[in-house]
Amino acid sequence: IDKRANMVNIDGEDVPGFMGAMVMPYTVKPASELDKLSPGDAITADIVVQDDNSWIENVKVTGHSAPPAK
Repeated sequence: IDKRANMVNIDGEDVPGFMGAMVMPYTVKPASELDKLSPGDAITADIVVQDDNSWIENVKVTGHSAPPAK
């Protein structure tokens, strides 16, 4: 979680017809959504793609687990 950059690294599942499962950074809009996230949280969110930009919004925490080991 990088609040200064408004970004999170997500270990995402397969999004059928869009992309396979992978870990990648996402910008979060609005930035205030970051305040409800902690490392290791399971979430759902909407991926928005507009021209060459993408971000996640409507973030909802669905579970908590230990963050991955560094």
